Amino acid sequence: MKKHKPQALLAFDFGASSGRGIIGQIREGQLEITEIHRFQNLPLQVNGHLCWDLPTLVSEIKQGVEKALHLYDVQSLAIDTWGVDYGLLDAAGQLIHLPYHYRDGDSQACFQELIKEIDEQELFMATGNQVLPMNTLFRFAQDSRVPGHQAFTQMLLMPDLLGYFLTGVALGEKTIAATSQMLNPETLDWHELVTGFGIDLATLPPLGEAGDFLGYLKDPVLPEIPVYKTFGHDTACAVASVPTLASDFLFISCGTWALAGTVTKQPYLAESVRLAGFSNEGGTRENRLLKNLTGLWLIQELQRDLAATGENYSFQELMALAEAAVDTVLIDTQAPILAEPGQMLKKIKAAMQTAGKEAPNLGEVIRCVYQSLAATFQQTFAEIATLTQKDYPVIHVIGGGAQASFLCQAIADRCQKPVLAGPIEATAMGNLAAQAVGLRQLSSIAAFRQQLAASSAIVTYQPRSALVSTQGK
Repeated sequence: MKKHKPQALLAFDFGASSGRGIIGQIREGQLEITEIHRFQNLPLQVNGHLCWDLPTLVSEIKQGVEKALHLYDVQSLAIDTWGVDYGLLDAAGQLIHLPYHYRDGDSQACFQELIKEIDEQELFMATGNQVLPMNTLFRFAQDSRVPGHQAFTQMLLMPDLLGYFLTGVALGEKTIAATSQMLNPETLDWHELVTGFGIDLATLPPLGEAGDFLGYLKDPVLPEIPVYKTFGHDTACAVASVPTLASDFLFISCGTWALAGTVTKQPYLAESVRLAGFSNEGGTRENRLLKNLTGLWLIQELQRDLAATGENYSFQELMALAEAAVDTVLIDTQAPILAEPGQMLKKIKAAMQTAGKEAPNLGEVIRCVYQSLAATFQQTFAEIATLTQKDYPVIHVIGGGAQASFLCQAIADRCQKPVLAGPIEATAMGNLAAQAVGLRQLSSIAAFRQQLAASSAIVTYQPRSALVSTQGK
């Protein structure tokens, strides 16, 4: 007798360095998850450009589907990724070249070429996004102007591009479009201002929403599994998993990057918001007012530096060193030099010495990073309170950073607010929840958040009244 397989949903969550396939099952109204596939997401150097290895990413999705089908009756799948990056298709639907990585050197060159034509205040008010070199608009505008690129007929942002290569259907999604500097934050459609940059609106896909049906998986070996749109941007997925009953809350979606912000009903487009460095990301029934900050990138790079010299530390071991260190200084975690890979230990020690800490040991370096991140979050939340004129009683830390107990406690101490840490797999859970809403297995994202708020997996860090002595900013 053939064994009955349990029904499940499948989320593919792509970060800037790795990807995962996560199984989700709704049991008694609760979402339960299981990781079924994990893989690296390594960029390639091609013709002098840093590119994403799209064929390998599509292959990894299909491998994840195969693994899932051995154990589950897969009802649907959906994809979320980082923001900004995109691919170009020709009239035959073929990829013109591998998608460029947001760290590719030409992104800065494209920005510098166009910045002379831009009134930054007007562009911010029109799109809600901070004017940054990595934003889609600047590179895509250059692609639209270069004669050699005129063969393309379609631009698709990364989750939409991956969905296209699975189904053959080109459909955009609003939360990922909200990272592009090309979305109107009030109408949630492509902004007509892009035509002033030489961009043809016909090359931009129609925009769907999380929960929309995209199409069926097309593969000679795999079955025709329904593919849905989820929140295409991983931050939107993560924020969908904030465990709260409140309509107003602070969050830090913390992984390699840290997105710190709040949700609002409408975008905040005032000049004071731009000058404070905030962006608006819409595409759902709420707007995310946030800053894109350095996250665990600094710890990850330190870990790689140490491993290159034969010193292999786990994250828990590095945290233990931070806890054992007595004193440190604060540095600017947003310094441009710290966004560049390589020699991170040397760069952080130099910054610490400039701040007054001579010859810091490794524990003091790690403590410095965590405390400096916490100080940056404290400043960001103080700015949010001023801009929104609201008081927020708690801070939610979601994603991988929820496992960093030293960081969570440091945030609670500096902000003098309780920190609720978890869920760790917030992004994958938000991806799955959107699918479940589309399949009518969950009533709404608000209801999903309410369920998570009752979870025993959420860890609370209470603020301590006195901070450990820390010099600096």
